[in-house]
Order: sequence, then structure tokens, then C-alpha cells
Amino acid sequence: MKFYKPQVELAKIVDPNAPTEFVLHSVIFCRYTNYKANGYETDLTDLEDGVVAVTLKLDQDINLPEFEFITPVVHTINLGAINFPEGDGWIDIDVVGAVIEEEGEGRGTDTVSKTTKPGSKTTVSTAHSTTKTKPGDMLI
Repeated sequence: MKFYKPQVELAKIVDPNAPTEFVLHSVIFCRYTNYKANGYETDLTDLEDGVVAVTLKLDQDINLPEFEFITPVVHTINLGAINFPEGDGWIDIDVVGAVIEEEGEGRGTDTVSKTTKPGSKTTVSTAHSTTKTKPGDMLI
């Protein structure tokens, strides 16, 4: 199964009275209609180097129709306040999918299992994020 490179947009929410927050919006195109978002993980291990790793998870659902149509899977993630050491940093995004595989053809013992498959990767810089100002910040 091929997962296409995630298309991402990073929003920086600026509030003068609070730390800057980040929201990641991602669209991953899949080859079949039975894929859905299944959460994410963040890894701040390399934050001192200015890098945050995000793993987007996909799940192939046996209960959904499996048509061979390109289908978007959306993740919208509030990453919260991230204090990058030099002000701006990078967010590395990996895609991982739980893919259905059929095993053991013949003798009526066909079974279905899932295996994890790696997908595409991309990187976004916080310096190139879309800046959003919280409503009410402009009130005097």
C-alpha cells in the first residue's frame, strides 16, 4: 500500500499574553476508501536541536468499503506551546499505517491481520507557518 506524501500546513497562534501555540493540519491521500485517521504521536527528544517529530497514524478499516479511489485522510493536531530554543524550528512528519493483509488461502482458513507499513515523510518549518492572532487581541 502506498501512502502519498502528506500535505501539511502549520499555523502559529500568537497571543501576547500566552506562549505561542502550533496547530498542524495534514491531508494524506490513500489509494483506497477504507483508510481513516488513527491518532498521532509526538516526540520532543530532539527539541534542543530545534526538531519535533510527529508520527501520523492511519488505519485500514475492514468495516468500510474498499474501493480503489484516491481518498483524503485528515489529521488536525493542536501541538500546543512548543518552546524552540532559537525561536523557530522544524517539525518532521512521518506517516505509518496499519494495513490489512490476507493470510492462508485455501482450506477455508483465510484470516485477516494487520501489519504496520511505513509511509512518506515531510518537514515543515515554524518560520514559514501561517500566523493567526487570537480574536480579541486587537481590542483596546
